[in-house]
Amino acid sequence: MIKNGVLSVLVFLFSTHLVHAIEFRIVPDSKFELEERIRRLEFAVNELQNRVFNLQMNQQMIQTAPAPANLKKFQCEIEKFGKTYSEFGPTRVEASEKVRAACMRGNNGSDFFCKKEDIKCQANE
Repeated sequence: MIKNGVLSVLVFLFSTHLVHAIEFRIVPDSKFELEERIRRLEFAVNELQNRVFNLQMNQQMIQTAPAPANLKKFQCEIEKFGKTYSEFGPTRVEASEKVRAACMRGNNGSDFFCKKEDIKCQANE
């Protein structure tokens, strides 16, 4: 029983001494040390922010990267007023919509001359 009590006192004293030692190391001795510690912490936070930003950008690029093999599977064209508009797409519908949008841009946004019936599409090999 006495051994357990002595052991408890020793553990308490050791842990108290350890806490004081840790507190002593955490609290800087001078204003210069505190400012230096703040600069190091700010630098570390900035480095972490840059890493997170780069990881997010890389992840976003991976998610939005299209499959290169299917980008130009279809080609569609439309000719209006001597000008030919041509676009590619992974599907016939997407290529057709792209060429129609290009035709409309070339005609001040008007779809009057850019009819779906006038669009010609073919599969690329």
